[in-house]
Amino acid sequence: MKFILFFLFFTLHMSASPRADTLDYTFEMTKEQNATLYFNIETYNTYVEVGNKRINVSLSERLDKDFIVYALEADDNISLFTFDDVNFDGYADIGLLNSYGITGNMGRIYYVYQPSKMRYEVYPYEITNLELFPKERLLYSHILGGLGWIKLYKIDAEGMPYEMMEILLSYPKEEEADFIVETRVCDTTIKALKVHFYKHPAIEMKKSYLIKGDSIDVVDFAMLGDGTAWAEVEYKGTKKIFKGWMRMSDIRFKACPVKLSTTVKEGVEKSYLYDKKNGKKTKQYVVMYDQIEVLKKDSSWLKGRFRNDAGKETVGWVKESDFEIEHYIECCPK
Repeated sequence: MKFILFFLFFTLHMSASPRADTLDYTFEMTKEQNATLYFNIETYNTYVEVGNKRINVSLSERLDKDFIVYALEADDNISLFTFDDVNFDGYADIGLLNSYGITGNMGRIYYVYQPSKMRYEVYPYEITNLELFPKERLLYSHILGGLGWIKLYKIDAEGMPYEMMEILLSYPKEEEADFIVETRVCDTTIKALKVHFYKHPAIEMKKSYLIKGDSIDVVDFAMLGDGTAWAEVEYKGTKKIFKGWMRMSDIRFKACPVKLSTTVKEGVEKSYLYDKKNGKKTKQYVVMYDQIEVLKKDSSWLKGRFRNDAGKETVGWVKESDFEIEHYIECCPK
């Protein structure tokens, strides 16, 4: 829930603004150099000045402008912007508040600075309650309350985050600890040449081990006080299942895939299915607010699968212009 009664007060080194409609924040770009971010509350024009250079920041299409307006009119000890090095390259990146929940969950869209290109690139998916673990180059995100979740991110070769693991949690009672409902990862394999199992994270190494390329299931993870990350894994052998803990740095995690959520637009009474792109219109159709699973995208057409309330599936081509399209990440369910 984004729109709740809370009060927003800007604390990140706000100085006197050059214009009444512009907010400015001075932050530590690197350990040796400061920079200033300027944000126009009327036009949302955003840029960073560092030295004698100006770097424009193109805000994400997912930015909830209605929420920003509401937040600016409120007053609380929460910052609209944060400045953290989310990809561990020594340069501060920008986190812009995009949602704030009744249980205290704060979602931000992050703009990652690319020094070789001298520009900010947006990570287009909101990250909630971000925590950084530099030793493992790991990002930790979680949501509180009810059916919660934990998400883990790594940094790719381009310096951008990618989601690699998601754990769904249930909170049956406030006084009870959370417990795992489901762990979702995609194609996890052993990365190191030889990795031993541990009975507990960093405690009591076992004789059993796995080798590079072995396929495993990750069922849980733990962050230790020294900043190291451990994963509880299962390996299905020919005669038995081996289970134990391993360093996450010894495991290769595949990025969770980006998928499309497509819903028939408001005002579209019927969107007919075609036998092929630019082909013959069939008698079958979907109606306003129906959702389809996208199987293929080709130019202005979508090949999709629709399931009705009875579970019957229909596959066909539809016009992209009839649909609202949303990208989202879904880690592989078991």
